[in-house]
Amino acid sequence: MLLDRSLRATIRNFSTLFLVVFMLLGPLHLLYGIVFHDVLELRELHPAIEGFPPNRLVRGVGQAAVSQARIWFWALVVVEVVALPVLLRACQRVLAADAAGDVPTAIGAWRSLRTETAMTTQSGNKLGTVAAALLIAVASGTFLELIGMSLVNLLPDSVAFAAIALTQATARSTRVVFFLVPLAHVLAARPGRTQQVPDLF
Repeated sequence: MLLDRSLRATIRNFSTLFLVVFMLLGPLHLLYGIVFHDVLELRELHPAIEGFPPNRLVRGVGQAAVSQARIWFWALVVVEVVALPVLLRACQRVLAADAAGDVPTAIGAWRSLRTETAMTTQSGNKLGTVAAALLIAVASGTFLELIGMSLVNLLPDSVAFAAIALTQATARSTRVVFFLVPLAHVLAARPGRTQQVPDLF
């Protein structure tokens, strides 16, 4: 079964695959957290702040700051979506190295983005695999985010922004891994054939 093979490959190489994705998403979320640390510190008051007059501030944060933080949050989401093809290619490098009997590394996967590689897998239910992978990705990421945010609430506001950034980066990296690895297997599923990974650069 295609989904079973892809999940086994995900679990077997999870630490490497997670690092591949986190190396990109981690710094982006941490930068966002640093820039909007004052807004994140007042995250529980955002609904009230948005109902205040424009010139009223709470610890230096007003309507404009909350709106700006939200806009940049969605801009970050767009960047992550645009980066998916590159992350897919890096994950394919990890899977190809594992299939060849080598020890894949996150740095090695990023360094070999421009090189050609090959993946071979048996065919299967492609649509079902992608749908199941999406559900697993959403569920796993949401579970981690709920746990992380519950722990964040126990921390002082002065360090909460860093914990929020790391929690979101960890949850999203997990989602990406559990979605892209099955997708990589689906794209490589050609009975009796080897698929060359196209060069994206």
